[in-house]
Amino acid sequence: MPFVVLADDSTGANASAGALAQSLGVMIPVMDRIPPQFDTPFVLNSRSREDASRSRLVAQWARALWDRGVRDLDKRVDTTLRGPGPAELEELVSAIPDSPWIGVVAAYPGAGRTTRGGRQFLDGVPLAERMDCPTDVLADYLFGPESRCLVVETSELSSEVLPESLADSSVPVIFDASDDADLAQIARVLRTVRRRHQGALITVSSGALLNYYPATPAGPTAILIGSPTAINMAQLRYLAERLSAFVWPLEQTIGEHTPGPEDVVILHSGLNVVEPAQRQNVSGQLARWAVTRLDELAQRGWAARRIIASGGEMSQSFLDQSGASGTLMAALGSPLVGHGTIVGGHYEGIEFLTKGGLVGYPALLVELALGPALHQ
Repeated sequence: MPFVVLADDSTGANASAGALAQSLGVMIPVMDRIPPQFDTPFVLNSRSREDASRSRLVAQWARALWDRGVRDLDKRVDTTLRGPGPAELEELVSAIPDSPWIGVVAAYPGAGRTTRGGRQFLDGVPLAERMDCPTDVLADYLFGPESRCLVVETSELSSEVLPESLADSSVPVIFDASDDADLAQIARVLRTVRRRHQGALITVSSGALLNYYPATPAGPTAILIGSPTAINMAQLRYLAERLSAFVWPLEQTIGEHTPGPEDVVILHSGLNVVEPAQRQNVSGQLARWAVTRLDELAQRGWAARRIIASGGEMSQSFLDQSGASGTLMAALGSPLVGHGTIVGGHYEGIEFLTKGGLVGYPALLVELALGPALHQ
């Protein structure tokens, strides 16, 4: 069944729909009533910010959606902790027959809204110090000062056991987040919780999470790193701290090793940085190894659906060695990040992302690995 967002004003509803549309690659309708038939995500706008009496619609919608099999809901909340969010959340939870799993992701890093220690910050300053609001503690604001909640700090997001441990939580879970990479990691955690939890799952979010969840996962992802530049290594360390990764040297046979279902495969070179005149020959060898390693993984049942190549020489050499005739590009991400598909050869139609080997911030590989799938 589809995912449904409950918003309380036009700007929030449209922003949520836009994020979902970008994530899923389909048009997302915004409505003020449940449609007779639906099989894709949609957004319901109660318009209760302009007419408080319309908050009653949330409970009616929640029960009607439950009766029609919907188990995944997002309640949009204002990142400056204003509006009818807490009252509507209470109505929403009370209307669902079972005890829903609740996760709060109130950060919107792109707008300067972050969450630390369960508190909401605006441009690095606690919200209560910047705006006239009674509290910036999310648990107090959403559930009351006597409520019991679990706060997950950003340093915990990379824990392999975190998703399983959260799946059975009987109290709301509040996620800290300081950047988009944290949101991508939270989305991965929520996907595991969804698989484990049989009842309703409610996210209380700013809408920023919708860029990553419940987006269709991009599928098995491989990252090819030819030259161990300082920037590449910083990006790999950042990824390894936040995602489950299968890291393997290009020069070594895979053998009996197999990536896990959530692993991002990183194939890297242990060679030192070489002189410019030698790069092409070295990149050709590394690319041959990359094709061989990916073939070995495919024989063990792991087939890449997304390949990320760092560096111009590695990107071109990999295309050459795989027999590709070129690429069909669909988007430009960050500077020097192209996103498209491979044309021809062994990896025809596979998503292919390229980034400059000497560009990018530490979180870039995480965002590329967990970003929404390219819809062709």
